[in-house]
Amino acid sequence: MTRLTRIFYVSKAQIGSRLQTVSDILAVARTFNAEHEITGLLTYDGEHFTQVLEGPATVLDTLMARISADPRHGRVRVLARKPIISRDFEDWSMGYLHDGRFNDAVAGLLAESHTDADEVEAFIGELIHNKRFIR
Repeated sequence: MTRLTRIFYVSKAQIGSRLQTVSDILAVARTFNAEHEITGLLTYDGEHFTQVLEGPATVLDTLMARISADPRHGRVRVLARKPIISRDFEDWSMGYLHDGRFNDAVAGLLAESHTDADEVEAFIGELIHNKRFIR
């Protein structure tokens, strides 16, 4: 059995308000992730991306290197990384949530002084709780 890892990161979107670019990102991510046993969720609030990724650690490391080098992502910050026993987003190679209700929480996660692991886990928990809104 492959050991699973969860990574959660935030980044500054370098795409303006072009939702077509988000659709393009999702199309590529869904194909890549399905081929590499990655599941997760991308959120976009018009200014920032947050993403939860679940999968084999070595595959996630390679993917994070790609994301960090992608010019559509600025100021990529991994805020959580931990081993997991089971997936919370098992039904999505890449779920997507474009919802303004998380804007304040994302702003807090991006604060330079932010290091509170409990706050990060609470945010991830809120995403898991809202899975019914994911497409």
